[in-house]
Amino acid sequence: MPKFLLKNFQLSIALLAMCATTSIPLGVLQVGVWASMFENFYQETQSIFLSAERTFDGDYRCSGCELVSELGSATKEAIYQSNPSFENNLSFPLISQIVVSRPSFEGNILVRLDSCLKSFVSVETPPPQA
Repeated sequence: MPKFLLKNFQLSIALLAMCATTSIPLGVLQVGVWASMFENFYQETQSIFLSAERTFDGDYRCSGCELVSELGSATKEAIYQSNPSFENNLSFPLISQIVVSRPSFEGNILVRLDSCLKSFVSVETPPPQA
């Protein structure tokens, strides 16, 4: 099998796994529903501001919004059932026991004061004007 076919196959499998394990398809569906809602509201109102407001305020829900809500809640339930640690808000007792020790410096840090002070020039500040 040629090398580029194997590489393309591996990339395809990785992309499929990424889409299957994340909510990317649900996000794409949500953006499509918003675009459709915006278009419908714009045809009704002929106003970009009102169309955007109606699309995102949640008062005018369409069947696409309901579908996205159902799929999103089903996805969350599946995550909670597969891994019960998400229900605990990931509050593990080990986190409070982490101790960071004070860093220690070895050696000396030498700074020549004459080279630092030459770069600072004293400037008189005029008084504030009323």
